[in-house]
Amino acid sequence: MRLSVTFAVSLCCLSTTAVSQTFTTQVLETGLSSPTGIAVTPGGDLYFTEVPTPGTGGTTSQNTVRVRDGQTGTISMIAMNEPEPVNLAILGNDVYWTCRTAGVIVRRQNGTNAVWQMGLSSPSGIAPAPNGDLVITQIPTPGMAAGSNSVDRIDAVGMATQLSMGEPEPYDVAVDDDGNVYWTCRTAGVILRYDADTGTKAPILRGLDRPTGIDVDAAGNLYFTEVPTPGVGGMAGGENKVWQFSPETSEFTLISMGEPEPTDITVSPDGSRVYWTCTSAGVIVMAQRTGSQPSITTTSTTALGDTVRFIIDAPGYGGMSYALGNSAGLGPIPVGSRFLALELDPLLRATFAAPDMPYT
Repeated sequence: MRLSVTFAVSLCCLSTTAVSQTFTTQVLETGLSSPTGIAVTPGGDLYFTEVPTPGTGGTTSQNTVRVRDGQTGTISMIAMNEPEPVNLAILGNDVYWTCRTAGVIVRRQNGTNAVWQMGLSSPSGIAPAPNGDLVITQIPTPGMAAGSNSVDRIDAVGMATQLSMGEPEPYDVAVDDDGNVYWTCRTAGVILRYDADTGTKAPILRGLDRPTGIDVDAAGNLYFTEVPTPGVGGMAGGENKVWQFSPETSEFTLISMGEPEPTDITVSPDGSRVYWTCTSAGVIVMAQRTGSQPSITTTSTTALGDTVRFIIDAPGYGGMSYALGNSAGLGPIPVGSRFLALELDPLLRATFAAPDMPYT
C-alpha cells in the first residue's frame, strides 16, 4: 500500500549564475517556414506559428499555426491562411494567438477557431494571467515613444484594462504566478515590470540589445531573447542571445548565443526545458537544464520514530527544501508556494508520484 501525499516546499535561493547552471541545446524541428511565436503546454505540446507571408491572408497566404505533440513529435495543422499569426498563449485547454495585420485575437476552443477579439491595433505579444485573464501588447506605432503602443489586460468576457501606454515597442509579454507582468521593449532595449499589487511599472533590465521574446517559469525566472543582428549567425558576426534572468538574485545565465534569429521563447513550468523559434533558420531549438530532475534523500528515522526528514534537491528551481513526513500524514517545513507530489510506502520511503512533472 502506498500513501500519496503532497509536500508544500519552499526552495531556498541558491545561486543561478551561468557558472552553476548548464543548458544543453538541440534542434527540435527543422524545415519550417519562418517560425515565429511559440508556447508550450504543461504536458509538453508545442504550439507555434509560421509567418513566411506576413500581411497576406486568404488562399495566397502560407502562414500557419501548428502543434507538435510532446510525446510523439507529430506536427498537426490547426490554422492556415491568416494574415499574420504572431504570438500564442495557452489558457486551460484553449489556445489564443494574435493576428497582427488583421488586428484580432483568435481562440481555438474544442477544436474550432474563431475570432475572440477584434478592432485591435497591431496586437503582438500575448500571455495568460493566473486569474484567467490575457495580457496583450499592441504596437501601432513601433519605435515611437509617447505613441499609441500599449500593454492591456483582457478578462474572460473581453473587457480590457490598460496597464501601460506610450512605450516605443512593447513586443512580447509574460505574466508570473503572482500576476506581475513583464514585457520586452525592443527599440528601447529594456524589460519592464508591472507590479500586480501596487499597479506601478518600472524597468527591471536596461541596456539590452533589442530584447524580443520573453517568458517566465513558475519560480519567477525570466527567459528572453536578444536579436540585434536578425538573420546573421555567430560565425558571420551575429550577436543574438538567449538568456535566463533571476529577478530575485539579479543573476544571468546565458543559455545560447550565435543563432541567426531567436525570436519567441517559451519555458516549461519547472524551468527545466526552454524552447525558442529561430525564424530565419526555420527551426525550433530546445535547451534542457543539466541536472534539472529533482531528487530525494532521507535522514535516519532513529531519533524521530516513524517521522522521516526528506531533503529535496531541485536544481530546476535553483535550490533545496526540507520536509517531514510520517505514516499519519506530513508536516512541511517550511510551507511555501510550490508543491511537490510524493508517494510514501509503508517503510516511509519516498518517490516522486509523477517523475516527469513533479511540480504542480
